[in-house]
Amino acid sequence: MRQFKPKATHRPHAAGFSLVELMVVVAIIGAMAAVGLPAVGRYIRNFRIKGATQQVAMEINVARSKAITKNVNVGVVFAVVSDTQYRWVVEDDQLPQTLPNWSGISDEDWTTLIAQPTQVGVLQSLPTNVSFDAPGNCPTVTSGTDTWGVRFTQLGGTCAFGSGSCGAAPPNATGLITGNYVRSLGSAHVICLKENSTSLHKTVTVSSGGRVVAQP
Repeated sequence: MRQFKPKATHRPHAAGFSLVELMVVVAIIGAMAAVGLPAVGRYIRNFRIKGATQQVAMEINVARSKAITKNVNVGVVFAVVSDTQYRWVVEDDQLPQTLPNWSGISDEDWTTLIAQPTQVGVLQSLPTNVSFDAPGNCPTVTSGTDTWGVRFTQLGGTCAFGSGSCGAAPPNATGLITGNYVRSLGSAHVICLKENSTSLHKTVTVSSGGRVVAQP
């Protein structure tokens, strides 16, 4: 019996991309990246400083809440420690039954105070490439005096060091602070932040009543 072998079928090769076509596609992608990446970079830098202002505003609100909930007599200070760090400090003695203790601003020792976990918040740092700047460098900041902290009272309002019943700035604190990055406008305060690679500035404003607003 004769056996028949099936005829081999020839399938056409699948069409591919030529080298020229691939080079055109790569060129188009490169052009799109060249146009889009700078915009993405600007967005990221803007997002970074916006996040920093919100982060600082949140910590200021924590300081205000501490002043209200602890019904302080001396106060709670939001302190800008350096051009990249900040924290809140409860000035009233939180453990009066133990030593060391203090009775008020006149004999308050911040070197001792910040060593007590019950008195201070965690030392916070700004995001990379963001720093506090001299308030006068912010276009929206008006005249006033520069200092390093905002003091909150038991009612949640703010006051300026050395004015009225607010009391002087805590003695022994200045040696722990580098720079004055808070602009005091009477009872209100403004803090200036800068994105260093773009020199973009934003502010955090604290009203005399304690309302905190981060510039959008």
